[in-house]
Amino acid sequence: MDIDFSLVLTLAVLITGLLWGFDASALKPIRLRRLQAARAAATQQGASLPAETEQKLVREPWLFETAHSFFPVLAVVWVLRSFLAEPFTIPSGSMLPSLQIGDYVLVNKFAYGVRLPVLGTLVLPVSLPARGDVMVFKFPANPSVNYIKRVIGLPGDHIESRHEVLFINGIEAKRELLSQEPAIEPWQQVWREDLLGVKHITREEIGREPAGDIGPLARRGYDRGREITGRLVPTVGGQVLPPDRVVDVTAEVECALDELEEVWPQATGEYVKRHMDVQVGEQTFCCIVYEISAERIAGCKVIASGDWIHGQ
Repeated sequence: MDIDFSLVLTLAVLITGLLWGFDASALKPIRLRRLQAARAAATQQGASLPAETEQKLVREPWLFETAHSFFPVLAVVWVLRSFLAEPFTIPSGSMLPSLQIGDYVLVNKFAYGVRLPVLGTLVLPVSLPARGDVMVFKFPANPSVNYIKRVIGLPGDHIESRHEVLFINGIEAKRELLSQEPAIEPWQQVWREDLLGVKHITREEIGREPAGDIGPLARRGYDRGREITGRLVPTVGGQVLPPDRVVDVTAEVECALDELEEVWPQATGEYVKRHMDVQVGEQTFCCIVYEISAERIAGCKVIASGDWIHGQ
């Protein structure tokens, strides 16, 4: 169960504040009047009121004493966390190498404006997000989950990914490969990316086994095909794909296919992946094409018939 710490903290401040305020305005005057009456009675009898008795008469009930002790601390934490800075822990490697897993970061709460705690209503605009900013936001599909990402697109921008290359308003985001480790898969590539003038460091992992069950296509790819009249036709999960069938795959499946076909960086693997528009009926789809690397077939005999199974 996800706990909304902001809501819990706000309720704690509200409850302790109300208890402290009620005690200060209503109960404390009653205790002081009782103390004055006890002192007056002791004076009439020619005696003084013992210190222990005075402390007992003015002592706060434990509930209000606890609220009195916690309210100032909670109020300070609430103000700092709601309007100045909020701590977050980095749970994953999506922001590597800029942010490491387990890092603790303080997020500026007023950089883009002052918002009401819990409700998130903007009451005092300050500035707008800029390209390249690292920001924390609520995941739209599940507002109880916080995401930390880098700003790539701004309102009105056209963002596109072509052949795994980022384009912003039709302009390619240039990248420079800084390092690659290890020498064998899975590779960890560190890039310097230029977001139209804003440079940052990013990391990619290639060739790593996807987590979880992503289906037979991801595990088996195209099953190496089936032989029908001397030709190889693509199959998925053991079923023959008709020539007019287009299969929609997720990013995880595409990653698994890349691994199956040995698509390596700098086109050094067995296959090279590219995207091409395919016309199916009246629709056009952007499809993935895996082509044998030219270096792997250099000097080999060309099979004019295309029947490479029988070599004729």
